[in-house]
Amino acid sequence: MKRILTVVLMMIVPVLIFQGCGEKAEQDGKTTENAGTTVEADAGRVAIIVNGKEITGGEVDHEVRLMMQQMGGRVSPDQMQSMASAVQQQAVNNIINRTLLRGAAERDNIPATDEDIAGRIEQIKSSFDSEEAFASQLETSGLTMEAFNIEIKYTIMIETLMDKITANLTKADDAQAREFYDSNMDRFEKPEQIRASHILIKVGPEDTDAIKADKRSKLAELKSRIDGGADFAALASENSDCPSSSNGGDLGFFGHGQMVKPFDDAAFALSTGEISGIIETRFGYHVIKVTEKTASTTTPYEDVKEEVIQYLDGMGKQAEVEKYVAALKDLATIEFADSSLIQ
Repeated sequence: MKRILTVVLMMIVPVLIFQGCGEKAEQDGKTTENAGTTVEADAGRVAIIVNGKEITGGEVDHEVRLMMQQMGGRVSPDQMQSMASAVQQQAVNNIINRTLLRGAAERDNIPATDEDIAGRIEQIKSSFDSEEAFASQLETSGLTMEAFNIEIKYTIMIETLMDKITANLTKADDAQAREFYDSNMDRFEKPEQIRASHILIKVGPEDTDAIKADKRSKLAELKSRIDGGADFAALASENSDCPSSSNGGDLGFFGHGQMVKPFDDAAFALSTGEISGIIETRFGYHVIKVTEKTASTTTPYEDVKEEVIQYLDGMGKQAEVEKYVAALKDLATIEFADSSLIQ
């Protein structure tokens, strides 16, 4: 259950508050990879005009790049490429919504004091290891400190406006929360997970069949030593090409679908303590050892009751804000100087 209303937050804040924007090292065997898509554009051209406010192509492209960056650790490069058009549409929609909400907050004279802004920035900074790490992420996001202050100011103003818009909504009660829980039991299931270690011998696209055969033979020899009683973790530390070698090949716990399919199928077919044969994936050749398994469970209602109530309240607020934004759009003058951005 997500506590944060992603749709509403994307209306409010550019993708700059750094959630999910850090680098994520690739772990061989896992399906998640870093990837980015660069949108080429004339940054200074006027792309959209919202109630007289000009939005440049550079602003749209910046939003797209940051959204792509945010997704980089969760989708493959091919998936990201196929999503490029949808991401651009979402970026345009976010910017328009944000511009309309900022205008409404200004018309209502919603305050954001210097103290409020400074406090929010300190809160964000506290999630970083150091001032240097914060500054580095700011630079990566393409923002100056002055621009960041402005974004935080408007974020606070719009949050206050949203509180005003949703102030009279009725809170969800226990009966509604229980009904939602009973109707959505699958959301509260914790699927089966396994903990596994592996030894990887990487294979690259430049490797010839002879090189691949040598690498497979190397892993077969290691597998033979393991079958003969050699320590799996020690051999992984000495021979595996995966970063997990520093942990004796330990990949930690993972669920179905988190690994590339051949690895996933092989790992989940093993019993605790069992070791696979040689498994081939796009990363190379693996030998896998399952060290722990946890059965699927369902979280009891009482353990998630408050979270469900918060979720239902949040969904009610989201609907109210979306209705408010839709009304702003009906009254707005929105011109697309760049026809490719028309939704």
